[in-house]
Amino acid sequence: MRGKRRLHDVLARQWIVFALVLLAGFAAMTVLTAYMLEDRLIDDRLRDVGRQQGLHSPGPLPPGFMLVARRQADDALRERTAGQPLDAIREFRLPDGRYLHVLAMRDGRGAESLLVHDATAHLAVNPALVRAWPWLLLIATALALVAWALAHRFVARVSGQARELVARFSEAEGPHDLHALADAQGIFEFSELARLNAKVWESRRAVLDRERETLAFLAHELRTPLQSARTSLALLDALPERVEHAAWQRLHRAVGRLARASHALLWLGDGQAAPPRPCKPLRLLGTLVEELAPLAAAKGQTLRMPSGPDIDWPMPGEVAETILNNLLLNAIQHGDRGEIRIQVHGTTLGIDNPLPDRPAPSGFGVGRQLAERLVERFGGTLRQRALPGHRLRVEVDVGPGGTVPAQPERNAAGDGLASSRPGGVRN
Repeated sequence: MRGKRRLHDVLARQWIVFALVLLAGFAAMTVLTAYMLEDRLIDDRLRDVGRQQGLHSPGPLPPGFMLVARRQADDALRERTAGQPLDAIREFRLPDGRYLHVLAMRDGRGAESLLVHDATAHLAVNPALVRAWPWLLLIATALALVAWALAHRFVARVSGQARELVARFSEAEGPHDLHALADAQGIFEFSELARLNAKVWESRRAVLDRERETLAFLAHELRTPLQSARTSLALLDALPERVEHAAWQRLHRAVGRLARASHALLWLGDGQAAPPRPCKPLRLLGTLVEELAPLAAAKGQTLRMPSGPDIDWPMPGEVAETILNNLLLNAIQHGDRGEIRIQVHGTTLGIDNPLPDRPAPSGFGVGRQLAERLVERFGGTLRQRALPGHRLRVEVDVGPGGTVPAQPERNAAGDGLASSRPGGVRN
């Protein structure tokens, strides 16, 4: 993936930054210690001379030292030493560049005096830094290169283990492989990562098993009453005094939908079912279109069927009917007024409908997700995409398992579609 950094590079950079920061810290501590030692040596020398000058018979002052009464000091010196207590040392730089260390003391006569030491010539750290900075820069560059080499050397093992862990995750065939991988890891975090992935896998498998058992139970519980209802309807249909009525037709359609749901549940729950015989989706759609045409007409919609030959889908007719019923019903319920088109391209069947200006309160939900799972169960895909003209198209592609007639027929218009009056069914 673009924009993602490798663990090896991240750890190496962090190691290099750590080494450089550590080097800079040690260098700063070294320079600070040198300054402190230099000042301490100058102060110790100043106090030694001060003790000698505090005697009744002091000796001569060493070069660079000057003893002056506080009251007779010049303005710059009095200003910098104002408020300085006895036996205290102050250090400062004068405007003329001289760096002075000043000790407030009493001379041999007991008068307050200032022992001044011009330490400008004794400063060794600053000149040394000026002379040594090219060498220091060279050493820092060499240390950075060594840190870079060591970083890549040290983190190569960790990053290699991480890459191997990711590869083993991809090759794992089950939670037991991940548990074995966790036991073999020498790094605690890597071991816990493998163990947590194994637990997630086990939890997901348990959920799928419970779902499969639930689906199988529901399908089994539906089959017995459905069989009784279908047998009873068949017997009633055979009676000579049977009366055609809308309620009777709705009862037939309800039993049909329950039967389709029962078969769909069986196929969702059984992962080892025998290969099904292919079905004709357009023939099934014709029945569904006739069944849902009143609902579409009530919403000002027209259902347009293709007029070419049918195709083969590698799935049971009950499952295909469940999928097509869900997609067509969604197109009617969530679509706007206008034409709902059903088109076939190869083995792909598409249903597109106009979208309302204001989105409906609920869109494709659990029914569409179950339809998508049924399509995937037989090696196909279900997808949707927006079309020009504010329309939505849902397509079912059954993949290589479907077959297409060798020479599909077309109508006189050449578009593979037939037309009829608005508000009804185009077939």
